[in-house]
Amino acid sequence: MQCITAQGVCWITPTGQTIIDNVSISLGGERTGLVGKNGSGKTTLVRLLLCDLNPTSGSIQHFCKIAYLPQSFELNPDASVAQVLGIDKQLAAIAEIESGEFSEKLFDIVQNDWDIGSKARVELSGFGLSEIGFDRAMRDLSGGEATKVLLTSLLLSEPEFIVLDEPTNNLDMDSRNALYEFIRGWTRGALIASHDRTLLSSVDQIAELLEGRLTLFCGSFAKLQAAA
Repeated sequence: MQCITAQGVCWITPTGQTIIDNVSISLGGERTGLVGKNGSGKTTLVRLLLCDLNPTSGSIQHFCKIAYLPQSFELNPDASVAQVLGIDKQLAAIAEIESGEFSEKLFDIVQNDWDIGSKARVELSGFGLSEIGFDRAMRDLSGGEATKVLLTSLLLSEPEFIVLDEPTNNLDMDSRNALYEFIRGWTRGALIASHDRTLLSSVDQIAELLEGRLTLFCGSFAKLQAAA
């Protein structure tokens, strides 16, 4: 299964510096760890592969549904669990309809997703959060619980491929452990840009970005180091 393909992708800064140099890669059902020195262009490559940034030359194609967790994300501490999951408006609309309000606007919000609350509850249960209230404020959650809610928001979009850019940056140990467990259990495709060796121990292959060029190695980061 192919999810993302890149052919001859280059990205050159306005000042003429080549950051990504003739990268070709096909990403599918495997978990790929993207490694490289700070400033090597990993985030630039991630943005290119997500079509969030246009390449100077080359082409990128998507063949499946992709979910993305960026390197820097800020959660409003006053936001509810439902808001972070992106289901707050649907839940509110369903509640109004069930109370007897039948406006077309409410049905447009629901979009036949009447069981969205149950879907979210199933995904949260997979993280051990079956009893968490949708109206609970994020400020009241532990770091690990907040991370699990954020990961649940990815799963609710039912992606076939996920992209994570330095996901363990600024996370406490509880949050990191939640993420490690998630990646170990993830059976679909993933691209994970990271320096975290524990996280990279769970991937199926490593893509190393060095001087703009990408090289693929089979196995985890530990296997790559052992073979070096």
